[in-house]
Amino acid sequence: MEQIRKIQLPARTDSRGTLVFLEEGVLPFEPARVFYMYGMDASTERGCHAHRKTKQFILALRGRFLIELTSGRETIKIELDSPTSGVYVPPMTWDKLSNFSEGAICLVAASEPYDESDYIREWSDYCEIVGIKIK
Repeated sequence: MEQIRKIQLPARTDSRGTLVFLEEGVLPFEPARVFYMYGMDASTERGCHAHRKTKQFILALRGRFLIELTSGRETIKIELDSPTSGVYVPPMTWDKLSNFSEGAICLVAASEPYDESDYIREWSDYCEIVGIKIK
């Protein structure tokens, strides 16, 4: 299984501010879709699913939030709070985003166009697919 990892985006800063960019070779996949979420509050949970084949890169474009990632066996929690550093989420990784700060904007680059059949939305289904017995 591919590894979850933080990715630092290239950035150039001068007297006019900072320019952050994505170009070929920065991510471990070529984005086929980019979307963003905003208007969440601290009690909002997003994600709560896994993808069968889609790879994702998730970052806090503004503000901060917590991302919890699990294979069903191991779980890691990462606070995303920088528009220059995000996390790579490989396929078959269950994700949950929560604890959004006021005004947070979450940007996601995905390797595949939207396809509902790629989503695993029930935890029990995910556990069955990855071979974990629910206690």
